[in-house]
Amino acid sequence: MINDSKDAISKMRKLGMRITPQKLEVIELLKNNNAHPTIDEIYEHVKSSYENVSKKTIYSIVKSLEAADLVSVVEISDGLYRVDPNTSAHDHFICNDCGVILDSDKTQTKVKPLINTQNFGLTVESIEILYRGVCNSCTRNKRKNERMAHATT
Repeated sequence: MINDSKDAISKMRKLGMRITPQKLEVIELLKNNNAHPTIDEIYEHVKSSYENVSKKTIYSIVKSLEAADLVSVVEISDGLYRVDPNTSAHDHFICNDCGVILDSDKTQTKVKPLINTQNFGLTVESIEILYRGVCNSCTRNKRKNERMAHATT
């Protein structure tokens, strides 16, 4: 996870990466950020400071941060990607109502592949679990609305 901009910059320099103002802006946005922003959200944020930045530049920045193992790009659904500054092994929970994405500690889940990999000559390199449901906040709001509706009838 990007906790410290200085550490991220140091790692990029060691890898011979260019440090640009736009890249620094993306790093600052992602530092200690658990919101899992989309490329569009990152683009809009950077564009507010650097009007001439292109979406292609943001894609390029995210790819370079991913190559430096500073972020991971997570496919939440077909073609919808989120940038995750938490590069440790973990799973995700997505609320079906509000769309919030929460990290889940991978150490709580011990999963083996569901297919016999040896029979198919496969090597499993990682397993990602994506939980879907309703978050606590939405559950509380639903219950509150139900109580209010019930009280007015």
